[in-house]
Amino acid sequence: YFHTGSEPFWEGFESFLEQHYDYDATKTKLVINGDGAGWISACQDDFKGRAFYHLDRFHVARDLHLIMKDHPRYSTMRRALNENDPERLIV
Repeated sequence: YFHTGSEPFWEGFESFLEQHYDYDATKTKLVINGDGAGWISACQDDFKGRAFYHLDRFHVARDLHLIMKDHPRYSTMRRALNENDPERLIV
């Protein structure tokens, strides 16, 4: 979706979904991936329990690298992230 209208972003996005997909605002649940920006995570407020925000893996991996790259267990952490093993990642 490329926002060009004058209405708020999430209203325009919902209109786009209605026009192009089998989207039903009363039934469809959305998962919105993003980089942590406030305007993206605001989808949870705009969709009132119908949308869930998820920090995307690219940004998690990037931040893990920036913060932990010199840690002796960094490669183990990265492998745990790649293998979708959050418990091992945190330990």
